[in-house]
Amino acid sequence: MAHDHNSYSQAYDKENYDRVVFKLPKGKRTLLKQEAEIRDIRDSQGKLSVSRMIVLALEKQYGLDLHTKE
Repeated sequence: MAHDHNSYSQAYDKENYDRVVFKLPKGKRTLLKQEAEIRDIRDSQGKLSVSRMIVLALEKQYGLDLHTKE
């Protein structure tokens, strides 16, 4: 039986994470990627992560705890 890593990952993410989407003016995504690289913000797998940078910023600015599951 073949193991489908992508299907497993998608199912896990759907079960364990909420997805938040927002829009930026064209070109600003690149700015966020550059900022994550400058600050060396990485996810748990060591990849540069704009998402993690945004979560860290929200936690710091608003005193939220976004890392623990309810």
